[in-house]
This record gives sequence, C-alpha cells and structure tokens, in this order.
Amino acid sequence: MVSKKDIAAVVVSTVLSLVVFELFLEHVARIKPIPSGWGWAGSPRRILSKSTGDSEANQFGYRGQPIHYDKDDYVVVLLGDSQVESASEPVEKMPERLLEAELGARMGRKVKAFSLAASGWGQDQQLQALDRYLQSDRADLVLVWSTPGNDFWEDTFVDRSPLVMAGPIKPTYRIEADRLTGPIYPKDFYYGGFALTQLLGELYGKTQHKSLPQVISDAWKTHLPIRPRSPTPACEQYQKLDQQTLLTSEDKFDLTKKYRLETAEDLLESKTHYAPYMLPQNEMDDYQRRLMALLYARIREVASGHGAAMKVFYITKKLPSFEIACIGSEQSGYFAVDRNFDVALSKVVPSDLLINIPVPGGKEINVSDADRHLSTIGNERTMRALAEELTRAR
Repeated sequence: MVSKKDIAAVVVSTVLSLVVFELFLEHVARIKPIPSGWGWAGSPRRILSKSTGDSEANQFGYRGQPIHYDKDDYVVVLLGDSQVESASEPVEKMPERLLEAELGARMGRKVKAFSLAASGWGQDQQLQALDRYLQSDRADLVLVWSTPGNDFWEDTFVDRSPLVMAGPIKPTYRIEADRLTGPIYPKDFYYGGFALTQLLGELYGKTQHKSLPQVISDAWKTHLPIRPRSPTPACEQYQKLDQQTLLTSEDKFDLTKKYRLETAEDLLESKTHYAPYMLPQNEMDDYQRRLMALLYARIREVASGHGAAMKVFYITKKLPSFEIACIGSEQSGYFAVDRNFDVALSKVVPSDLLINIPVPGGKEINVSDADRHLSTIGNERTMRALAEELTRAR
C-alpha cells in the first residue's frame, strides 16, 4: 500500500520538476511572453517617419515631445490613434505642437500638449495609457480624437486585425453583467500564465492549424454576442468596387452613383471598419456601442478623478465623395451600410462632451491619394478649429 509519505514525495518531486522545467523554458530555451499592446516602437506606421531610433518617443514610449511642464502651464493630453501619432509628418508639426500654439495664443497663457497615442489604438489602449500617465503627471484637459470608422471594432476584439486571421494582441475590455471588465492582457504575458502552458498552447494550436494569437482571438469571440446577419438582396444592383481601386482612383468615380465595396474583412463577426454600420442591425452592433460608451465613461471618470476636464472630437472632411451603399464579398454576401458617424457617436458620447470639427479643403488636407490621414495642412486646420471651439466653450 502506498503511504502518504510516498504520495507527498511524488507530489513534491513533480512540482520541483515543473519549476525546473519552467525556469529552463524561460531562461535557457528563452520562450518569450506574448506582446500585448504597442507604442511608437511597434507602431505599424512608424516606417513613415524620417527619424531613426526612439528619438521621437516621449517618456511613455509614444510619439511626441518629452513630457515637461511648469506648475502654471495649462496641460492638455491628446488620446487617439494614428491621427494623433501623425507618423508621416515632422514631430514639430504633430497635432500636439499645433494645438499648443493655437490654444496658447487664444488663452493668453502657456499651454503644453502631450500625445498618448499609437496607430491602431482604440479607446481600450487609450484608457490604459491615460491611467498610467496620471499616476505620475497631471492634466487640465483630456482630449480624445475619435475615429469612428475604426474605434468600434478595435474596442471590441482582443487582436488588432479586421480579418478572420488574428493580428497583434492588445489590452482590452469586455462587458460582463453590464459592467466593464478589464483590462485583460494589460501587459506582455505567457499564455496560461507560464512558459510551459504557452508551449502546450502552441502545440495545441498546431494541431488546429492556428497560431497562438489566433487561439486567443477565437476564444475571445466566444464571449461576444456574435449573431448571423442576413445579406441585403438589393445590393446586387450596385456596381462592384475593389479596395485597391478605392484607395488609388477615388476621383475617377461617378459621384451620382452608389457602389458595393468588395472586402476581405470579417463582416460576419463584425470585425470590420463597417461595424456597427451594417444593416439590418443586430445584437453585436448594440454590444459594440455599449462597450464604447462604457470606455468613454471610464476615461471621463479617470480624468475627472485627477481634476481634468474631458472632451471628445472627431473630424469630417468636406471632400466630394460617392456613396458606398453596400459592403461584402461573394463568400460573405453583401450588406447594406449606413456609415453615419454623427449618429454613431451621438449614441456613445454625451452631447456636452462631443465636438465635430469640419476640415475644409481638397486633396491638400490628406497625406496622399492613397493615405487619407491628415497632412500638415490638414492638421493645422483641424487644430486651429479645435482651439477655437475649446476657447469658445470656456
């Protein structure tokens, strides 16, 4: 008969073996934790910058000027994504610098503005960055540059990719029992908590022909109210338009016509730039709106808890454009869309916090025909108009 002493010896031996194997995997085999989130070093648009190294990063690792201010300075924090990061433009022409000058001239006092942003961010990473910043620094005003064509789906999923194939893992949140839960994966991590469980996860993934980020992404989706969506038969009447043609030849299209855009994005799971704008609406669209509203509410709570006001702004360009009436592919089917950013944001941001900035001009306000981010000219016009709105409201 096996004694309790023998059982204890086996247990201790097993635990010690697992500890030794874990240390081997971490320090000898050097299995690396899964990265979660990114700043300037990992920004997908960093290649557009003419600088090298991390010379353009602030103390928190985001593109922007060093965070230094005097006790009497009016301090503004800019949260956002690639629009705030402005990777294609010189550092001295970033939105933070332009807003500093415009706001300072109108307020008659010294203003300092700092960027907490990176390309591909949603409100999830913005919230985490703000919380981190306010642990050591102060702000008088927190400005969120909203990009409603991206933010809804970016907030919803644990990876940053509009495709079925998973992208980089990031810190994010979800709704549980009508409450915001997270951040989940707030920093680099081992899958399952250990290098050993990560190794086992990778082996499991290979049996399913999946990468580990894909395993994580697929598991995340099981917590979401993803529902079937019926294609729109009326979409068949519109002329097809592929994504590449849209990016390079927009000025050649008939402004009086409606088009259906071909896309490889994950429409069936609402992991797309066209969520929550597809019709008819379903439970997933409502979930994405509720999640974003909760994230904005938490950002406001964090800001006000540190004595800062908060505003959310978004831009609308006055360029002539044709209408994309439907989105889809032969595989997914085609769905009607109504991409009304004004209505979408009004459902998630209180009206007293929301500012719309119309940006006048033609092609000169964009980086290029293929890159619709704001150029220096576009940023100058945007920050000038924003400063006017902010001082008018004071």
